[in-house]
Amino acid sequence: MRSTFMGLETARRAIHTQQSALYTTGHNIANANTAGYTRQRVNFTQTNAFPSVGMNTALLPGQMGTGVQAGSVQRIREDYLDVQYRNENNKFGYWNTRSSALSSMEEVMNEPSDTGLAKTLDQFWNALQDLSVNPEDSGARSVVRQRGIAVADTFNYLSGQLSSQRADLGEQIDLNAKTVNSLLMQINQINEQISSIEPHGYLPNDLYDARDLLVDQLSSLVNIKVTTHPSGGNANSMASGKYTIEMLDANGKSVGTLLDGKNGLVNELSVSKDPSTQAISAIKVGNKEIAVSQFSSKGDLLANIQSYGYLDASGKQVGDYPDMLASLDLMAFRFAQSFNAVHQSGWSITEINNGEKGGFDFFGFEGGALNSPEGAAGKIKVSDDILKELNNIAASSSGKLYSGSITKAANNQSVGNPTILGAFSGINTYDTPPVKVEAAKIELTYDGSAWKYSAYDLEGNPLTGHQNQSVKSDMKLFGLTIDPTSISDLKPGSTWSFELEGIGLNPSSQSAIGDGSNALALANVKDMTLDFNGSSTNMMSFYQGVIGELGVSAQEANRMAQNSMNLVDTVQFNRASVSSVSLDEEMSNMIMFQHAYSAAARQITTIDEMLDTIINGMGRVGR
Repeated sequence: MRSTFMGLETARRAIHTQQSALYTTGHNIANANTAGYTRQRVNFTQTNAFPSVGMNTALLPGQMGTGVQAGSVQRIREDYLDVQYRNENNKFGYWNTRSSALSSMEEVMNEPSDTGLAKTLDQFWNALQDLSVNPEDSGARSVVRQRGIAVADTFNYLSGQLSSQRADLGEQIDLNAKTVNSLLMQINQINEQISSIEPHGYLPNDLYDARDLLVDQLSSLVNIKVTTHPSGGNANSMASGKYTIEMLDANGKSVGTLLDGKNGLVNELSVSKDPSTQAISAIKVGNKEIAVSQFSSKGDLLANIQSYGYLDASGKQVGDYPDMLASLDLMAFRFAQSFNAVHQSGWSITEINNGEKGGFDFFGFEGGALNSPEGAAGKIKVSDDILKELNNIAASSSGKLYSGSITKAANNQSVGNPTILGAFSGINTYDTPPVKVEAAKIELTYDGSAWKYSAYDLEGNPLTGHQNQSVKSDMKLFGLTIDPTSISDLKPGSTWSFELEGIGLNPSSQSAIGDGSNALALANVKDMTLDFNGSSTNMMSFYQGVIGELGVSAQEANRMAQNSMNLVDTVQFNRASVSSVSLDEEMSNMIMFQHAYSAAARQITTIDEMLDTIINGMGRVGR
């Protein structure tokens, strides 16, 4: 026979269980906006029926229920969605970081724009073309110098900004490694707390949430695999146990254990750099070293390493930023090299006036000449010779200088009338305005005491103002120095003749101060075929190829980042639909549990009234 007070116990159990459900509902509502929180549910289970089976069991029509109890408080979560989320979050972490790095590079290069290197070079070429039209104009020379300074400054700026951003990426890599190790330490600490609670049969749901949130964060940094180990003891069948975390490569193969949950050991991740280049050389997981060329665990860390630069299997430094810096260095080096070669082949006003080559470079490098392209973009500058004197800009062409001795014939005429490609500075016909003649002949005549010169055009007509002029010591023609004192075997009436061509009328000829053909040759350097590490092309095509490759890589990274984000959002939505707190649902549950609580309380009141009748109202008949 059932106990008289058994109904009270059944109702008490109902009150306590509904109260637990109300408390859990309140916990869900309180954490509706808590990151990583998983809604919880009280699992109601029936208590053991009465009577239990046995030899002395009372003879009753059947077993009677004894009420309800809170069997467990469970997180509503799908492990499959967790794995899917971490896989997609890992891909998103990689592509998003790579997209950010390449987008930053695009912002620095700023192409196409009115302030980029391509536009600055175009302005420089245009200034040189203007100079070729007005080679004697100091204003045109000043513009060329300023445009050259702008080109050098742009190279310097691009190199400096890219180097600065690369240094930031290096710091970010160090931060990634520290973040990985910090997350592993926190997860290990939570593992220890969980392993001390689960053996007693409890489910530390809030600790599970905290641990899973840390694992989610870790999945964006490196590709991981999570396995569980039971805590032992009297653990609940729904207990998660301790986590062991392995790092995977691109093929899903383990490359090292980051956290050994079974033994509570953390293998810290570290990054090694090459001392000379500062490129990443190796990744270490605990005592295990992985060559960075073999490291393929996607995530923020790998994306930053690929952008920052690392040593490949051959020991060569590769990476987005090192490659771009190397391309700029090569471009600046070849540009300065080829431009200086053309500039040195021409003649400046200073050289023409002095009658000898000075060999001025237009561009130079901080710290002196470079033997290799390394660092060229950051060091290129307009040379000191050009900065201090505009007349050192070689706008005129030099032609071929006569070399060798001149043999005097018996008639005292120079044999062969050697041709000097150039001009005798100052030979003009004195028309209004003066006109430079196309070609001329210089005759030097010795009258027995001194040398005199006369100038004629090629038809033999004397040029006004250039007849029987005294020759001073070391009188200089363009490309030829005449020193009368060095001429031997002099006889009165001795004559030496020199033909000069290209004084300025004929654009195809080469000439002196008024000649701008070398400025045009300098402007044509942009179309000159150069060697860029085995690739023969002109400078602008090379630069366009570099920018085009950057644009394609950045576009791909942006597209993949967007696709990955969409997948992450989809999985997160699915996970949230299962695990997140719905306030409407919780309010509905609260009302349901409240009604059940009130009904159980009402049951106790009813049973109390029944017992009062039995105790106080029975047995009073006849009194």
